[in-house]
Amino acid sequence: MVGASLCFRLEVPINPTRTVLRRIHTLIPMTGERLAPTPPLQDAALVLEGQQIVWVGLDSQLPAELLEGAEIRDLGGHVVLPGLVNTHHHLYQTLTRCLAVDSGLFDWLKTLYPIWLNLTPQAAYDSAQLGLAELALSGCTTSSDHLYLYPNGVTLDDTIRAASPGAALSCHARQHEPGRIAGRVATRPRRGVARRHPGRLRAADRRLP
Repeated sequence: MVGASLCFRLEVPINPTRTVLRRIHTLIPMTGERLAPTPPLQDAALVLEGQQIVWVGLDSQLPAELLEGAEIRDLGGHVVLPGLVNTHHHLYQTLTRCLAVDSGLFDWLKTLYPIWLNLTPQAAYDSAQLGLAELALSGCTTSSDHLYLYPNGVTLDDTIRAASPGAALSCHARQHEPGRIAGRVATRPRRGVARRHPGRLRAADRRLP
């Protein structure tokens, strides 16, 4: 499976000056060595200048000058850690994930490919927007999205539009399989897309700027 990728950053609105996160219940630095990471900090503080972290430590050791003119946020009872990175996602599938949940892989594909043949640009947009919102709420700040079905005029642009300001850093990939993929059952729905929508997959091969 191959594809062209497009990465872009959508900035979350942040105080352009200084933001201080205080009384953090647990702060996980994710620094140090892999087998000897820095221990979590209890009752911690973190200082941001715009989007850059400039100070991390115990709340009791927070320099008073960093509080001057800053926006203060009390994070008592919260855990703070670096954003999660999702390296593989199919945002267009968000709307159908409640179907065939107990099926094996190929029964799942046989159930869902006929449904995905009816995917529309609006459905792709809505599905991606919902999926990105759920990722953000779960602490994910970076996600790679793989779109490989283009029926009914669906394009990669439909999922990119869903990544509105405030969403995660997104990487969208336009994929296609050269030749067969593993399993006869899995290849038949793809051929069905090409039969029912001639030219759709070829049109989706346009190069991204």
